[in-house]
Amino acid sequence: MKNKQSQSISGVSYRFLKAVRPNHFSQARLSKSDAAWRIRSTLAGISWSFYHANGEMRVSHSKAISFVISPFVAEGLPMRRTMEHAGSLGLTKMIFKSNSQQLVTAIGRSSSFLDLHGIVSDIKLMADWMESVSFRLRHRSNFFLRMV
Repeated sequence: MKNKQSQSISGVSYRFLKAVRPNHFSQARLSKSDAAWRIRSTLAGISWSFYHANGEMRVSHSKAISFVISPFVAEGLPMRRTMEHAGSLGLTKMIFKSNSQQLVTAIGRSSSFLDLHGIVSDIKLMADWMESVSFRLRHRSNFFLRMV
């Protein structure tokens, strides 16, 4: 049995089908997000990618954001954007990977750095709409975004 849920975040509406059954990650899509931040300009570069089950990149996006107040916020922004994008694609079984231990910890333990509070709240809200969701730490050796 599936229940339709619809929410609006930042003026964009997303609709998810939430199945009433245990989480299964065998058909989950993988997403990786990353950020780089410059203290002097408060500019952040964010990127996120979706991958097929065989590890092949499906799609990748990146953008620059001005007036980002901390490196923690810089790491939280692409995770939130990744989740919004997954929602717009109708993906309800996801594994999200970030190289930010602080972010993954804040999401998993219901604790948050003050800078991340709003972003983590949005992430948790979107996670509740998904059928299966997992947040995992990605090793820093797998970086794919650097500010030049």
